Amino acid sequence: MCLLTAFLAPRTVTSPRSGPEGSICHSFSVTRAAYGPNRSPPGRVSLLSLTLRTGDPMERALPLADEFLLLALRENDGRLLVQSSVVRAGLAGAFLSELTLAGRITLAGDHITVSDPSPLGDPDLDAALGRIAGESKPRKPEWWVSRLIDNDLTKLRLARLTELGILDAEAFRILGLIPSKRHPARDAGPELEIRTRLAAALDAGHADDRTTTLLALAHASGLTSRLFGIKGRELRERVERVTQHDWAGKAVGRVLSAAALHAVLI
Repeated sequence: MCLLTAFLAPRTVTSPRSGPEGSICHSFSVTRAAYGPNRSPPGRVSLLSLTLRTGDPMERALPLADEFLLLALRENDGRLLVQSSVVRAGLAGAFLSELTLAGRITLAGDHITVSDPSPLGDPDLDAALGRIAGESKPRKPEWWVSRLIDNDLTKLRLARLTELGILDAEAFRILGLIPSKRHPARDAGPELEIRTRLAAALDAGHADDRTTTLLALAHASGLTSRLFGIKGRELRERVERVTQHDWAGKAVGRVLSAAALHAVLI
């Protein structure tokens, strides 16, 4: 099954294609009807390129943490698709991956070391880098995933996406009593670009480093089956083909498995 075709078609997306079946499309567009009354067509966020160009590096402005968070939001109402604790672990893994891709940290053997302590300009990423640099000895990735989990992190990243105009913030009350917020998309384009990229990676069996680690984080967090409608062995094999060398997703998976086992034991 071609995931890119299957993913795009139900959302009334026009997808001009070139190259062999399953190859990534050159461009796409989406109608307002595809995402409901609260979701707008791509194009409102100028800092993002929403054109996919085969063979060229894709312009991206969102950090991995924000891309991961967009994947974790339910389409129709902006609520989380998985438990908040799972999202927090995924965000911690995304920070480690971003720092690695930026050349700030390195996985040496099975421990993380700092290779460049200079800040990146993102307050949350720089805080994570500072903590890693200040640690007395190198630690394993799962140790850092568990230490970088922060109860306020999801709110901070949601606020950033709201400021960028990608999400809305709607107040509501849980059970009619407890004040809370949900974050439906104001601009559907960025999320669609991300999902299309992941679907293309699963079809092709390979991807660039950023897409690979994002797929690994999404799968470790239980999001891939919800996003693409495939499960079980087929899903595991497709994801493993792309992410077999990624360590951040595996670290998040180990932390979540340990937490689940602990919950059962107590």
